[in-house]
Amino acid sequence: RLAIEWHVDLKRTLLVKMFQAPLLQLLREDIFRKQIRTVCQEVACPHAFGCPEREVGGFLVGVKSECTDGSLRFPEVVSAIRASGAVEGPSRLTFTHETWEVAHSEIEVHRERDGRPFEIVGWYHSHPYQGIFLSGMDLFIHRNFFSDPQQFAVVVDPLSRAFGAFIWKDGEVVSLFEQSIGC
Repeated sequence: RLAIEWHVDLKRTLLVKMFQAPLLQLLREDIFRKQIRTVCQEVACPHAFGCPEREVGGFLVGVKSECTDGSLRFPEVVSAIRASGAVEGPSRLTFTHETWEVAHSEIEVHRERDGRPFEIVGWYHSHPYQGIFLSGMDLFIHRNFFSDPQQFAVVVDPLSRAFGAFIWKDGEVVSLFEQSIGC
């Protein structure tokens, strides 16, 4: 009887572990998607919709996840900072040295005020009238300046009033989702 009870307990434990990790992963991803939507509605979309004639962008700020179970890790996304001093054009956006300095200074203020380890967890930019995708230059920027597996990109198209998020998965940058929005 003891062997049967042990077998049932082991089977139950294995089943819980087998389903727990995928469910936790789905929950983390759902929370991440909601945080992205909130930041896009509050900052990225109004910024892009207010300047439909040129590319604009900024940094996504949050706290990296300490998930150690080997699954995809998603940061906590708390805000966005407009790229001050960036060079903006109809189909080009350049973050200057000043842009990075201002962003890091603003993040430091948030760290000191809130006592949390905020950092840049991604970036956003617009593609006026071009659609939701990462261009070859965007991929270069993402791979070289946002290469941490928890860093992501958001693209906003002011004409279609949509945005999309791109994440790292298995060493590649892939689309997470695309959504129309009425902001």
